[in-house]
Amino acid sequence: MAKESKFSDLNIQDYSNLDFVGFNIISDSNIEYGKVSRVLGSNITSLLEVEYLEKSYLIPINNAFIICIDKERETITVKNIEEISSL
Repeated sequence: MAKESKFSDLNIQDYSNLDFVGFNIISDSNIEYGKVSRVLGSNITSLLEVEYLEKSYLIPINNAFIICIDKERETITVKNIEEISSL
């Protein structure tokens, strides 16, 4: 069984920005909405840049958006990803 962590349980400082590059972004109904191409940000906040359907969009790395991160499956589950990806 893959190790899945709720975002609120994670210490984001324990991760390098490169740890998320290549992760698949999925909805809470397990539908894929692209792949992380890079991580932008500073010590205050970071953003995932996601490539999907020949465009890109940004997702803030915080618990208002991120439901969980599964390092073994290399997925990040995001709240309301359907709306975010269509902006």
